[in-house]
Amino acid sequence: MKAKSLEDIMLIAEKAIARGIAPDHPDVDLTADERRIWERESQLRWRLTKPLESVHGPRRRRGRGWRSPMARGL
Repeated sequence: MKAKSLEDIMLIAEKAIARGIAPDHPDVDLTADERRIWERESQLRWRLTKPLESVHGPRRRRGRGWRSPMARGL
């Protein structure tokens, strides 16, 4: 059997979601490996749609080196 391309896997999963069926449901024509590929790709695509701050949290600001008041002993 010929392996499906990533585009085909994503298309099949998107059609299943549009019908209201979860892509991991047995009625959807995806093997376990293809489901794993779809899950990983959907997570990667989700991360790309979000700003980094929402995924990793806001950037923590520490002291500014020697310019910080704590470093100068104030």
